[in-house]
Amino acid sequence: MDNKKINFTGEFFVPGATDERIAKDHMERYKFAANYSSGKSVLDIACGVGYSSEIFIQNQALSYDGVDINDELVEFASLNYKSNNVNYHLGDICKFDIKKQFDLIACFETIEHVEDYKGAIKNLYKLLNPGGK
Repeated sequence: MDNKKINFTGEFFVPGATDERIAKDHMERYKFAANYSSGKSVLDIACGVGYSSEIFIQNQALSYDGVDINDELVEFASLNYKSNNVNYHLGDICKFDIKKQFDLIACFETIEHVEDYKGAIKNLYKLLNPGGK
């Protein structure tokens, strides 16, 4: 599976499938978040195709777990952005439960798609280590 097999619909970002402005917007958000990831465990909710894992790992994150509700994106991420300490999971922001907590949670362009936004925020809080960001 590669970028050509992911049908770009505009609903999620695929590196190389958009204009430069959209690509920069997406990359800069993750670069900003990665400033807080050194020595931290990272959870990326709605990780899409998984490109952000490289940004966090390059910024010395201890681990990266990406979660998306779209099984095609999780499969693509697992095949194209795998690395040591990187894992991908199929999951819903309101229900995802991995029985561990994270030091940093990234969640971009997601909440507007969630009907139970209060449930989503409560679940993210449950997944966040005390003192986490």
